[in-house]
Amino acid sequence: MNNLTNSELTLDESLKFILETIDHGKIIYTSKTITKLNKCLKTIQNNPKLKVYSEYNKLKSRCSLMTVFNYLNFIISDNIMTCHMDSLPLSIDKKFDFFKLPPVSKPEEFLESSDDYEKHEQLFQLQSDVLSLISGYINEEASSYNQITTTVIEKLVIIFHELTLSSLLSSLTCAQYYQSSYKNDIYTIIQKLLHITYTLVPTSKLWICLINIANDICYDDLRHIKLFIELFQDQIDRDNSILSNELVRGGLQYFIETFKPNHQWFEDYKQDETNQELNAGNFKFLYSKSIE
Repeated sequence: MNNLTNSELTLDESLKFILETIDHGKIIYTSKTITKLNKCLKTIQNNPKLKVYSEYNKLKSRCSLMTVFNYLNFIISDNIMTCHMDSLPLSIDKKFDFFKLPPVSKPEEFLESSDDYEKHEQLFQLQSDVLSLISGYINEEASSYNQITTTVIEKLVIIFHELTLSSLLSSLTCAQYYQSSYKNDIYTIIQKLLHITYTLVPTSKLWICLINIANDICYDDLRHIKLFIELFQDQIDRDNSILSNELVRGGLQYFIETFKPNHQWFEDYKQDETNQELNAGNFKFLYSKSIE
């Protein structure tokens, strides 16, 4: 590929470079790589979605466009955590294992001999652009599943949500090192994801998907309990009607009884008198692995 870092990129060139980038998996980005990726993302943002999909389909990638955005976002998160001598939760890391490829030759943008440039702000700006694309393309990806009427639709939807949530949660893990408004932006995208309407998959199952991931992450690393309590509380504050669903309410209750007993986050929720109090133990089989 020609060195296009200092010139405008076409849509085709932008998509190809992003695919080339993710082929290298978890690799430390140089300032030159970040600059070029930023131009690629801006090019995509400045083109109509129909044209983006048309150009992307010509490349015959094995991954959907949203999957590419999710994986790129995950790699950026890994770069941010590396800058802070930290690491992403192991269970998030494992979600993206299937992308791993044998080592391939690196393009010129990856071959800087030294990279002393302060990348912190660059990486967060780059991730912000990817998150914007994820938010912008979620509904298009989701709508494709409503066109499928086979018995595997639920499994496909859950796989899509697990991957997207894992990508978004990788960003949320990084948010501790950035401005508080950054966390709120991620909360908004997660809310959008949880409120997608599917013909054959109820909203409660999307929430259970999130709760399962939270359980797995917190089992592995208790540092993240506060992160998920704040996330769940934010989502409840945005729409507490979800607590009227027994599966979701039971799942949240199980999470809190497991990781922070006696935490009160249902106190402002007025439960219908006809509803009985839930026992979290009755729902454990729906959620993550049991503690051995």
